[in-house]
Amino acid sequence: MPALGAAFAVLAAFAVADAASGLREAEADVSREANAAARLAWAATAATDGGDAIQANLLAYVDETISREWRGIDQLSAGAGPAFERLVELERAVRVEAASDRLDVPQRSELLAAVDDVSGARRARFAAAEPVAAGVIWLLVLTASALVINATVLTIGRERRAAAVLAGLVLVTGVSIATVVTLGAPFSGSFGASTRPLADVATDLRSDRFQLGT
Repeated sequence: MPALGAAFAVLAAFAVADAASGLREAEADVSREANAAARLAWAATAATDGGDAIQANLLAYVDETISREWRGIDQLSAGAGPAFERLVELERAVRVEAASDRLDVPQRSELLAAVDDVSGARRARFAAAEPVAAGVIWLLVLTASALVINATVLTIGRERRAAAVLAGLVLVTGVSIATVVTLGAPFSGSFGASTRPLADVATDLRSDRFQLGT
């Protein structure tokens, strides 16, 4: 019992810490993507003719990301899907504007750098969406099962107090495994990364807050 308990405790501690670290990384990537989107929205204000088109494409990309790509992102590819199509249109609009003679060199550079940041943050978000490896979950389940079976054998025929200890052991191991599974899915679990940073950018775009002089 002590050996099995220690083994499960160590495995669970490492798994929970790794899952929590992945969730923090996912949240950081979402914030980075939102910051890049806001930067692009402001950079688009320098493009008098194409700026509105850039902001419209950016809003479409953010909306598609939140509504159709957030859940189940680990089943998608960063280079496919409706949000990726909106990103392609956004990049095309930016590069067409940057290739024109209407902008100065610093303004073109800012536009291109901002849209590259959006694309890079998207790739990082997909990388952070990888769930906890199935092997880790199975190892925890097997260790917990061995621990519970061993405890069951030791408590058979004993008083109710021993049965209560067994029930507590089952509860603790179950909660530990559920915590790893939940935290290990940063875009689909109950404690997943929030859409709030990107949603705020979408709200600001709809409210025309990314406009000079407003």
